Amino acid sequence: MRTLLLGAFHGYIGKNILGSDVLKTLVQEPDLRVVVAVPEIKVGYFAEVLAPLGVEVRGIPVPAIAATRSQQWLHTLAVLCQDTHYLWYKRHERLRARRSPLKYLRHGLETLIIKLIAERRVVRRLFRRLYQRYSFAPEMEQLFDAVKPDAVFSTDIFDGTDALLNATARRNGVPVIGMVRSWDNCWSKGVLPVIPDQVITNNTTIKEEVTQMHDVPADRVFVGGTPQYDESVRGTRLSREAFFEKIGATDPSRKLLLFAPAGQLLSQTDHELLDVFVQAMDTGAFVSPVHLHVRNHPNHPMPMLVSRPHLTSEHPGISFGGRSKAQELSQDDIRHLADTLYHADVVLYVATTLGVDSLVYDKPQIILDFDGTKTLPYLQSVQRYHDEDHMKKMIACGGVRIVKSAKELIEAINAYLQNPSLDKEGRDRMRAQQLYQCDGHAGERIGAFIAAAIRQAPSRPEGDASSVRS
Repeated sequence: MRTLLLGAFHGYIGKNILGSDVLKTLVQEPDLRVVVAVPEIKVGYFAEVLAPLGVEVRGIPVPAIAATRSQQWLHTLAVLCQDTHYLWYKRHERLRARRSPLKYLRHGLETLIIKLIAERRVVRRLFRRLYQRYSFAPEMEQLFDAVKPDAVFSTDIFDGTDALLNATARRNGVPVIGMVRSWDNCWSKGVLPVIPDQVITNNTTIKEEVTQMHDVPADRVFVGGTPQYDESVRGTRLSREAFFEKIGATDPSRKLLLFAPAGQLLSQTDHELLDVFVQAMDTGAFVSPVHLHVRNHPNHPMPMLVSRPHLTSEHPGISFGGRSKAQELSQDDIRHLADTLYHADVVLYVATTLGVDSLVYDKPQIILDFDGTKTLPYLQSVQRYHDEDHMKKMIACGGVRIVKSAKELIEAINAYLQNPSLDKEGRDRMRAQQLYQCDGHAGERIGAFIAAAIRQAPSRPEGDASSVRS
């Protein structure tokens, strides 16, 4: 009997991995015990959800670990070693939030350090040595002592708690199979702290980024696809009538506009943009009757302040203590998202992965690159999100329309309502860039790869976990 310790600390791992065929494939492996480590606040939830699979659940005090001085210092160092658009505007946001002579001095020093050390391979190597030496948490060591894993599956290798898990595995002589969780992670999280023995990516684009930007050898990267899309490909979708009834809409003959606002943590102008839609509906500006459905971000929704016919909204996910980024999406949420994208006629968003999600169904999509009736400075405008490196790479494919005013927004919606095939060639390029073998079997492929890697790993010595520490 071998033991796999799986880290599930980010709110989307329940959807991406634990609710997909990845875990289902692993638990079917003979003589394999699977233990899932989750934030303490979620132990009860996951113990109930995973009980039918016979999976053991262990809790980790994630907020307490993240708040330690060593982890905060190492995180700061990681982001100083990378120079990307996202990290650039985040530094400016912090400066704007707390302006003082000391903050300006810190900002200047950070900028100087970044220009001197960022994007240098030798610096990344030095950072990883420092990380391995100074990243330590007694709670993580206690977890290894109790579980005695033969292998670790790190589901989000850029996450701080996952990185600590992987560093602990290194000290205990345990092989690590890691995965890049999302398409923006190589650009937005700083330098990869620990290079796993094997890395899994959703597509070849992320493989290129993790090898070129984070020094992972290409022959140690497996491209498996995106398991959370398996349901979209293989599942049976609700009828349009049933779906409209579910979201509280009354007329399924209307065209469905799906709008994903940025959310209150990322933008203060979501309501301005919503007003544009409402006014256009009230004045008959669209070429067809429409229903507007607002899908809020699970972690930071936009409070709805208006009520109109043919306007509905939802806040998906299960909240844990009201904490930001502590939500989980259930299996019902996953199926509902697939139904929503399937029935949408046009997908509109500010800053979300919904554009990538909608590629499964080849849906026309529009990015809102303006702030309603306001004209904001660049560092306060939603425009800064669309200059992020991973976004620019996707936008360059030509499959999404960027609108910079209410007039352009209405014109783009009307164009897609009249001809949904517009920009299809660009969306095909986006699919080639972002989706890999979107055939409904990504979870099986990834699960089988992990199982094979565990079988090939050397068995742990008998006795206490400390016997293999170095």
